[in-house]
Amino acid sequence: MFITESWLNSDITDALIDPRALYSVIRKDRIGTRGGGVCALVKKDFKVVPIVFADEYFQLEIIGFDIVNVKPMLRMFVIYRPPPCNDQAVTYVTDLVHCLSDNVSKHRSHIIMGDFNLPRINWNSYCCPNDSVSNTIVEFFINHGYTQLVTFPTRNDNILDLLLTDDDRLIHGVEGCPPIGYSDHTCIHFSIDLSLHNNLNVSSPSTNAPRYK
Repeated sequence: MFITESWLNSDITDALIDPRALYSVIRKDRIGTRGGGVCALVKKDFKVVPIVFADEYFQLEIIGFDIVNVKPMLRMFVIYRPPPCNDQAVTYVTDLVHCLSDNVSKHRSHIIMGDFNLPRINWNSYCCPNDSVSNTIVEFFINHGYTQLVTFPTRNDNILDLLLTDDDRLIHGVEGCPPIGYSDHTCIHFSIDLSLHNNLNVSSPSTNAPRYK
């Protein structure tokens, strides 16, 4: 389960989210103000290795993790980008694509998902009006060979919540589901085609690889 705008904070522990300890909980809470945040809950059948991002990306609402006991080996990112499209947003999205560029791996397949708050992008043609925020995102995904799989509106008439992959074999059955609780966004349900390998050996990352907890 992948959650954007989690609204979690330090008063809400992982044990409150998952009282039976069935999941690995990976989260990035917004600090200082209410709202925002991202979270993932991954069943403990899967061996999860969180990515520790460089300090320069601290302000980003992003989590990343590897699932290493599956084939193909998979790296996933969950992102929330706040809605503004001002000069500060240009800096934010520039940092975001740099962060993603620094942490994609030649040895893994990737899934990137989350609420990007970019309603002006036409995902059928990968075109958008000439604004720096939308253009930066579209250029990154085109240049890195990602396919965006959400084809239905996720809030009102807009596609705000995205699901992207650089391995078209991975994901199928993408569909919209009713919002959960008080959310005003459509949920996105999808399946990932993986083979579980509980005894798969995992080598240590090289010195040039992203740092891990």
